[in-house]
Amino acid sequence: MLQLEKLIKNIHLKPIYGEEYLDRPIVTSEISRPGLELAGFLNFYPAERIQLLGRTETSFVASMDEGIRLEVMERLCKPETPCFIISRKTRTAKRISGSCCKSANSNLTSNFEDNTSIK
Repeated sequence: MLQLEKLIKNIHLKPIYGEEYLDRPIVTSEISRPGLELAGFLNFYPAERIQLLGRTETSFVASMDEGIRLEVMERLCKPETPCFIISRKTRTAKRISGSCCKSANSNLTSNFEDNTSIK
């Protein structure tokens, strides 16, 4: 089992928020792009996977009202979710991490931004 901290170092990710959660285990090599979950469909949400937010997901999140964005991110931030990786440097990254920060509960996960391509 791989720890989140090792993954971050190995693929050169930059923490945005949640450094206190770097000891979280990564229990599967599968990742998820949570497009449907961002829209509210959580029936099959794979919370144990790393969640990857690309251009489509971050654009959708950016279009949300702040209250809705907070509600959606609170639903996605689960204790078993190792982290969220934001694949592009955008203003949305700050909004997403701000949403998680505001939720102020133990379900916060780590959020990371890859400023360049994965090496």
